[in-house]
Amino acid sequence: MLSLLFVACATDPGPDTHTAQPGDTGDSGETGDTGDTGVADGCRATPAAADRERAVVLSFPYDGRGRPADTWAVLRLDVDGGLSAPGDTFTLGRATSGVVAFAPDGSLGVVPQEDGTLGVFTLDAELAPTVVEAAWAGPGGADFYAGAVVFDPSGERAFVVDGNWENNGGGIYEVAFDCESGAPTLVGQRIASKLAAAVYPTAGGGAVLVAAGAAGQEGADAWLLAGWPDAPTVSASAALFDYEDAILGGSALAGDTLLVGDTSMFSGTDNRVAAARVGDGIEAAAKTTVLEDPFAMVASPDGDAVLVSSGFGDALWVLEVADGLVRTADELDAPGVALPGSSVVIARGGLRGLALVVENVAVRRVQFDGEGGAADLGTTDFGDAYTSIPGAVGVQP
Repeated sequence: MLSLLFVACATDPGPDTHTAQPGDTGDSGETGDTGDTGVADGCRATPAAADRERAVVLSFPYDGRGRPADTWAVLRLDVDGGLSAPGDTFTLGRATSGVVAFAPDGSLGVVPQEDGTLGVFTLDAELAPTVVEAAWAGPGGADFYAGAVVFDPSGERAFVVDGNWENNGGGIYEVAFDCESGAPTLVGQRIASKLAAAVYPTAGGGAVLVAAGAAGQEGADAWLLAGWPDAPTVSASAALFDYEDAILGGSALAGDTLLVGDTSMFSGTDNRVAAARVGDGIEAAAKTTVLEDPFAMVASPDGDAVLVSSGFGDALWVLEVADGLVRTADELDAPGVALPGSSVVIARGGLRGLALVVENVAVRRVQFDGEGGAADLGTTDFGDAYTSIPGAVGVQP
């Protein structure tokens, strides 16, 4: 019964989303190079130590009778990769899937929730949470429908993807955050889009938008944006699937390779993953990779591999990628994979390349090897009750 309940939620995430002029956050709002540190200017820009105890934040979206719940918990990930049982709990909105975005210093977390609102919270030095906004969607209460969030390097603003159609408010919105309290301020829409699923900033001041349309244009699935993030415009695009009824699912940008999954159950075409090379333009690969229900993806920090959660397939797949192509696709050797969902990865320190994947009543640890592969490190199990089912996940940078 637990498995059936989770599948229904994990494969229907609702509209997916990812930007605004910085508000009065106590800082200039300007970002840029601060010298040879590689750290942007901003009140939440400086990363914490690369090797330290990190917070892992999970939603637990069911109560003891299987009814909707809005419980969240902080777990602790030690420097050796050991994951604790759920500790401090707090209340935001409900999230059955998704990723918690963290400011670069790890002090502020923002997560899209199933009703399109944002949950906003802070973590102190002891990893204790404080709720800033349990369910926020702008001053009007419904100014956007959030599906994904990406932080600016300054940590003072983030970009929210609204997955609606363009004529219904779909696009990328900017939200600024107060430097002391973390309180959000809606700056406004940066670019309009249709059925957006994700946005990925790229080196050199651009970004890739995964969407069915952008700035009034259609006929493609991936859009290269110039002038990111303050004045984005479409500079190139690519059609990734050669059929019209694909539903954009999980995606990832690994180095110069963009992967996007089709999760449609009604098209009559096998689910698959499309690839494209991102550079001065976007060039779609001629061949797609058949893969059941590519619900979520996370890229290795080395840019050579992507871990794909096949929700209906009860499997994890490792795709080796390079130069805009999928080189190999292998099912991860991992016993007992059950309804894998959202995932995150650590990009710094001794745990670099460690991915955390939400499963039915557990979190699985998977280690990228830096050579296009990955290995299963086992699960941290939470029990067998409805309250043991996790949903959204995030880990401090």
